[in-house]
Amino acid sequence: MSSYVVLGASRGIGVKQERDNKVFAVVRTPESAAQLHSLASTRSNVFTVKGDLDSADSLKASMTAAAATEVAGHTSGKLDVLILNGARITSQYSGMTLDKFPDPQSLEEDLMAGFRCNTVGVAHAINAFLPLLRAGAKKHILAISTAAGDIDFVREIGMGANVAYAASKAALNMVATQFSIALKPEGFTVLSISPGYVNTFTEDPSCPDFDGNPRTPAVAVSMMLDVLNRSGPGQSGSFVSQYGNKEWV
Repeated sequence: MSSYVVLGASRGIGVKQERDNKVFAVVRTPESAAQLHSLASTRSNVFTVKGDLDSADSLKASMTAAAATEVAGHTSGKLDVLILNGARITSQYSGMTLDKFPDPQSLEEDLMAGFRCNTVGVAHAINAFLPLLRAGAKKHILAISTAAGDIDFVREIGMGANVAYAASKAALNMVATQFSIALKPEGFTVLSISPGYVNTFTEDPSCPDFDGNPRTPAVAVSMMLDVLNRSGPGQSGSFVSQYGNKEWV
């Protein structure tokens, strides 16, 4: 039985699809993750763990009751796959282009909040679970990214808003690549993958009538895991779509 950690799994996306292995869903506030609790109550292979991408101390293995320490207690200090799904996506400034921010402080705070979670938080999370991954069999790290982090794609479609999200995800892609270089001698596979257009609202009871036409979360997760499982150290460091290439939509 392999072991998976999914950071940012409060709604169970990326967790419910895995039935044959141990899955640790790391969330900022477990007490409010109603959908995850409902799933975990019926699945003996799902464990809920407290952890926050904005807090390195909540993740690292050297801290008592931190996420990596808790996971290690269930897996004899090993981990096979780390999936980095948590993200800060929107803010009150998401609809603004860089030249429209009300003042320099607002611009700086918005950008820094995006980088703190989406880029720096991911780096802390990888380092926190790295001792467990080194002891594991698969040594897979998957960072959930977005087409909004691809410079050519953003230029082609003229996407000028949601700057903090786009910029921090572009930086995330480089962080993943840097880890892939550092971990290459140890046989790691580190990928950034964009899930494409996904209807996550089907997982939200407050949005039962979402009428978009994207793929379901289950299909998106299956496609990304297929790309990861088909990849090896030779592809490590790549930023790809759910198709395993640069076809973003």
